[in-house]
Amino acid sequence: MSRTGYALVLLGALLLAGNARSDDLGGEGFALPGPLTWTDARARLLVQLRAADAPYAPNVLSREDLPDTRTILILTPEGGEVAGRDVTVEDATAWQRAPDRLFERAIANLERRFPPKVHQTPELRRGVRVTLFYGDHPYAAGYALSIASRSRCLGKRGALVAVPSQHAMLCYPVESSRAYHGYLALVNLAVDIEEGGDNPIVPHVYWYHGGTWETQRVTIEGKRFRHERSPGFSQLLKDLPRDIHDARPRSR
Repeated sequence: MSRTGYALVLLGALLLAGNARSDDLGGEGFALPGPLTWTDARARLLVQLRAADAPYAPNVLSREDLPDTRTILILTPEGGEVAGRDVTVEDATAWQRAPDRLFERAIANLERRFPPKVHQTPELRRGVRVTLFYGDHPYAAGYALSIASRSRCLGKRGALVAVPSQHAMLCYPVESSRAYHGYLALVNLAVDIEEGGDNPIVPHVYWYHGGTWETQRVTIEGKRFRHERSPGFSQLLKDLPRDIHDARPRSR
């Protein structure tokens, strides 16, 4: 399928999922009435994925879960708003909570407060169907942090995952040689979202296996892009059992 074909599939998926809403990436967010106690703050914590080179203050609590990204803790207001401010080291000290515990709480809050909208694309080349997790908020890429518990994403040999925008996470299970075509579909969809969507993150595709994220790097050069497979993923594709839909030569 051409990039135009992928774009049409993507457009249909996003229309079904809902409209995106952007967020303040500067970390200023809403104004707090005063210091929040842990009791008040714990239900307001969320996680947000950003590109590793995105600006944020040096005292902001962050960590790397996926290569080339940063996971940021966000403190959101009550009510229906979703814009928030970055959580700082000073916040964690005041709450007397270890950073890892704060991230655990924030990931759980994301699932509870904003259950993902899930849509599967129509059948693409070689019978591939990509699953899209989406939200009308800038925290949806954080669904990737719970990939180990998402059965529709995981195969016997892991999952292919993309987080091209803060509003979307794409995945495909790795079971057979059809994963090669799933990988190509994710590359094309991720490039289209990263280039044309709100709050882009990275166009790369990740192979998640055994708790490890292995980058399949995608580089956009003007109107063209190129993708590179890691040695481990290239070997995996050679070793996977042949799928009836996969007619490509084994030497590729």
